[in-house]
Amino acid sequence: MSQQAIKNLDNPEKIKEFNETINDIVVSDSVGEAKELLEVLSQVFSYNKEFKKANPFLFDVYYNYLVAMKYVVLYELEEKEIIKLMRENFNFILNHPGYDLERKIKYKITIISDLDKRDNFKKELRQILLECNARLGRDKLLINGQPHEATVANWLKNYYVEVGMGKVDSVKLSEHLGNNKNIRLLSSEEQIVLKNLLKFFENLKVLSTEFPLFEERFVAVLPDGEINIISGGKAEKIPPQTLKIHKEVESLVNRTTERKLASLVKSETENGLAELKQLAAKYSPGSLERKAIEEEIKKMNRE
Repeated sequence: MSQQAIKNLDNPEKIKEFNETINDIVVSDSVGEAKELLEVLSQVFSYNKEFKKANPFLFDVYYNYLVAMKYVVLYELEEKEIIKLMRENFNFILNHPGYDLERKIKYKITIISDLDKRDNFKKELRQILLECNARLGRDKLLINGQPHEATVANWLKNYYVEVGMGKVDSVKLSEHLGNNKNIRLLSSEEQIVLKNLLKFFENLKVLSTEFPLFEERFVAVLPDGEINIISGGKAEKIPPQTLKIHKEVESLVNRTTERKLASLVKSETENGLAELKQLAAKYSPGSLERKAIEEEIKKMNRE
């Protein structure tokens, strides 16, 4: 990599601007902008094979930008790339509490049509978490009286030592989060991150081959007319006020569409009449051609 290329990238103003842009894209979850920037960053690395050797610190700065953009467009990546990204860069998840990993992965899973492949993908994701050495919190964990580093892997060990490795319901999960002594040492923000990780881990246990609609989200109308949203295998009743607003909006849209169609039809009719009148004027009064055209004009006026 040339010294000039490094100098162009090692610009405090440019890095500051990049930091702000990257943060805005992550917070707003702007997939379109992330795809564009990801392409630019990918070119930076592909064109400069000696980047890391030439300037390790600067390499890490731009590599983290690349990682952030990949996480924003996560569901568009191939499964193998997602696995590699999460295995090598899980700190991104821990450093961005607002990032909704479960939503991104759930959407990715729905794109995979083969149910066995879905389950294999989930298995690999669970394994990443069980082996993850990224740290969450400063204090060591006491598990069975023994101190452990506060890694994601050990937080999961702390979890399943208490609740078991089988599927855990939401009540048992809440009890663990509220009563575990290790969790109390985390900050409120870190507790939210851990809660989301444990929920994510639990949902990865659900086999798509047994529950193929678990990741799907759809609306169901019950026999009594009640409307529910089905998500994550659970039914959530739509509040009456929400339905009322939806129907009002739908009615407004329909009325607007009808007015636009009526206006369009009227406009096309008027244009057609004008063209026929121009055509009729080309023939002499009383001619068969003119009479035929005038008859067509009368029909259009009646309609």
